[in-house]
Amino acid sequence: IAVSTAAPELVLVNTSTGLSVRQWAVPSLITHLISSHTLLLSGSSDGYLRTHDTRVGKSNKASDLSVKAHSKGFQGLDVSGNLVFSIGWGERSE
Repeated sequence: IAVSTAAPELVLVNTSTGLSVRQWAVPSLITHLISSHTLLLSGSSDGYLRTHDTRVGKSNKASDLSVKAHSKGFQGLDVSGNLVFSIGWGERSE
């Protein structure tokens, strides 16, 4: 199971023992996590959607990609097949 902590890090936990298997730092606090095929997707408080390859267990530029999805943080994140849907905060300019 993957969890985010109060610090900007991602932790993989063994569900049988409850022990941390892997953990690595991420650029921003994660507010939403969801799995899609072989990747873990996260929505962060900085508005970025990021992919994480949990098989590697650390930051990997080839598999850890990011895109600025919202100008502020996430409110929701979902996956359907190869599509990712997000809800987040933005700024209205008039």
